[in-house]
Amino acid sequence: MINNKIEIIKSNLGFGLIEVMIAAGISVVVILGISTSLSKVFKMQKISAQKIQALETKNHIITALSSPTTCLNSVKSSGTSTVNLSVAQPKKNLLNIPFTSAPGSEKIVTVGNPLSPITPGLSVSKIELINFTGGPSQYIADLLVFLDSSSSTNFNFKPLSFKVKINIDSTSPMTAADITSCGSNEIPSFYHVKNFTAGKTAVALCNSDDLVIGCSGARDKDLNDSCSEQDCGYIGALPVGPPSYPSNGCIAKIDDDPGTEATVIAFCRTQN
Repeated sequence: MINNKIEIIKSNLGFGLIEVMIAAGISVVVILGISTSLSKVFKMQKISAQKIQALETKNHIITALSSPTTCLNSVKSSGTSTVNLSVAQPKKNLLNIPFTSAPGSEKIVTVGNPLSPITPGLSVSKIELINFTGGPSQYIADLLVFLDSSSSTNFNFKPLSFKVKINIDSTSPMTAADITSCGSNEIPSFYHVKNFTAGKTAVALCNSDDLVIGCSGARDKDLNDSCSEQDCGYIGALPVGPPSYPSNGCIAKIDDDPGTEATVIAFCRTQN
């Protein structure tokens, strides 16, 4: 009888110290696993945002460098328009690249500043003109914009790279060769978007003088419509072609189920 009471008392004591320690250890492992996974997800999201901003910035710089005046203003941002071409590997450091040639124009990139207000963890560490080839009065050089994300993601971004034509005053000394003009003939990419709703077929068109380099699209997130992948495409857009549609765009469609929405995107490039 006494033994039975002792057993009952023991059974009512709850978890022992060992059981509590085991449970706590398991909880810590689970929490650490979840925390690590969330940290990786947030890091990847931040890197993706930085990559998108870097691509957008590159297009802005290509557009700016296509203007000889804006390009030369970028060169002069260092305080001078000269470069020492007498050394084996000439290099010129720039301070910024403006959007336009207008006085006081907003800067696309500035050394030491964040690449964009929406990506404060990604900054511009330096801007260089290097790899000069050619001569004696005209050169091709690489303009490199170096990016640093060590303060946030530690992702190793490659420099934004541009080919630039450099004209030199042939009467100036090689030790202080005067850059009289510069420019780039690189071409930025862009896109046209067409949003549409149930029962519609949409065509996103590039301009008549532009080249279609790709198609994409997005279907209703819940896939409520009953289109087959062959007819509508779940994650893409069908390329447009004659005779039904012009060749400089992309097409997508969905059925007439209420509430469905979709987007078709045509990626374009200006032709020389």
